[in-house]
Amino acid sequence: MATVALYPHPVKNLTITWNGDKELNRLMTAAVVSKRFCKLLLSDPVQAIKHGYNGELFHLTKDEKDMIVSIKAECLSDFASQLVQQNNGHGKDVGHMLS
Repeated sequence: MATVALYPHPVKNLTITWNGDKELNRLMTAAVVSKRFCKLLLSDPVQAIKHGYNGELFHLTKDEKDMIVSIKAECLSDFASQLVQQNNGHGKDVGHMLS
């Protein structure tokens, strides 16, 4: 189980807890720690997945890639919410905390 706090983003804080895939966790962690990667993920997820982060590639399944590419979000907290909703069935719990 992983917990990701998305508090660096000004809109709101979002804590996500789920038993999701390790690679999806890595992808979200990269987006949290790197503003540049986050912007790329939101604007061009295909390129973000293709280039990876910090010299590391993401080993995502085709379904995971399709799911990520289908998400249309303007901020990381919205992206994460949509990811959790689409990843329904992987045992997750979403809690919202307003900043």
